[in-house]
Amino acid sequence: MKIKVTAPVRVDISAGWPDSDPYRKDFGGAVLNAAIDMRVRAEFDNFLKTDYWQAKSYNGLGASGAIDAAWLVVRNPELLNDRQELIRNIWDLENRNVMHRAGTQDQAAAIYGGVNLWEFGQGPGETASIRRTAIEIKRAEKLQDKLILVDIGRPTISSNIHNFVFGHDNYEKNIPKLDRMKEIAVEMYASLENDSEMINLIRETWNLQKSLHKSIENPAAKVLERSIDPYFSKYALRETGSGGCAIIFAPEKEDLVKYINSLIRSKSLPKEIKIIPFKFEYKGIKIEKS
Repeated sequence: MKIKVTAPVRVDISAGWPDSDPYRKDFGGAVLNAAIDMRVRAEFDNFLKTDYWQAKSYNGLGASGAIDAAWLVVRNPELLNDRQELIRNIWDLENRNVMHRAGTQDQAAAIYGGVNLWEFGQGPGETASIRRTAIEIKRAEKLQDKLILVDIGRPTISSNIHNFVFGHDNYEKNIPKLDRMKEIAVEMYASLENDSEMINLIRETWNLQKSLHKSIENPAAKVLERSIDPYFSKYALRETGSGGCAIIFAPEKEDLVKYINSLIRSKSLPKEIKIIPFKFEYKGIKIEKS
């Protein structure tokens, strides 16, 4: 019997850092994110295959957490009977087995799909509480209509960035910033229909992210932000995940998309920059058997 499992990747609307240990373990974390219609897959037919599939060209969309979810489920489909426990199992796999410091939001989005406010309780990862507040589809679609996803090329963030942000030299001074990011996730959930408030919150989030460590900002994102300055009062930009993509919240989305595409055509932007078409994905991890 052949089993195929697919799972969506995500964009984080608020910053992803508060879902990562040791901050999450010490204080609990909150993240607002959205699954999108790019999937990873794992197949088992006498042997196991995994593939980044539709998401393979893009960085910063949580593909590793999604593929870990697919990898575990294709090997043991019964894990889907308890989705919250599956989130904890993936956390354990990444942080303890693979020894890769990782957060919790990527697998949460991959498993459930949709647009959600996630609140992860403090304490050991294998027992931490997980609270999901789903945003209804009509409300989420209004958000989608104001978001632009941009590929800004290969990320410049070191693979050790979590060690820099949460390391002995930086963690304590970063705690107040992470506290504020956690608050912003909840404020965004309450402010999705308030364009000016969302612009302010995304800008504040991006400034907080950049202040965590000097290597976080991709130079291409700087160029993009400078290039669309004529729209400064009408948008907010921030990088996602590990810095390979950026989201732009823009109430006047169509105008800004046309402007960015004109810059791309005129080669006024770095060649790696391009707009990525996407939609929110409301179905999480899926199993197909044949």
